[in-house]
Amino acid sequence: MAAKGDKNEKSLVWIKVKSAVDLARAACTFDTYSKDLIATKRDGKDVLCLIGEDLNSSTIAYYVEEEHKESMAIYIAGPEGEEVSFSNTNEERLNATYINILPIESLPFNTSSKEDSILQIKVLKAESLIRSIIKKAVQKEEIESAYIFEFKNKTYIGAFDVIYELTDSKKTCYYSEIPNYEESGFIRYNYSKGAFEFAKNFGEHSYLYIKLINLEQPFPFFKG
Repeated sequence: MAAKGDKNEKSLVWIKVKSAVDLARAACTFDTYSKDLIATKRDGKDVLCLIGEDLNSSTIAYYVEEEHKESMAIYIAGPEGEEVSFSNTNEERLNATYINILPIESLPFNTSSKEDSILQIKVLKAESLIRSIIKKAVQKEEIESAYIFEFKNKTYIGAFDVIYELTDSKKTCYYSEIPNYEESGFIRYNYSKGAFEFAKNFGEHSYLYIKLINLEQPFPFFKG
């Protein structure tokens, strides 16, 4: 991201997520590190945010409106479900990921006032899109993220740059409608059976997982 005043300065697109658990899940890589969360202010309100995808002329900032003066978020995802708590001490807890919280007076970047030109590709079957996201995760050897959002009374799943060969200088969003969705934290995929299901827990070794980030609002560029 370019610094303020740069000719090619990028701006932030603020996207509200459903909960702090969604934010912590997005920050967690389920590996040896996690992305930092940022505690700052937006329009005079305290927010906790995560810097997300780099778009063509802006960068997404996922956020919840919460005040946090603690130094870390403790995120736990396991067979019993998920939880997030906040602390100033590194408490030893089973299956815990410790996410650093960076307190910043304000982010020195403008809020985007225009929509990015994002390529949008509609996938006719959600299960096909999910299999492609899983394949990408296997290739990268990491857990991929997908986003759940509502638009005109329909629920969609979306993910960025799923097909590497079709990725160019423009960001691409692949999306598909998912009817009868019940809010979940993950999709777990059984490779041997070729079947998937939405889940609120994590960690069964017979499955491959996709992180789901539940959004409070659709992406501003989304047209459906």
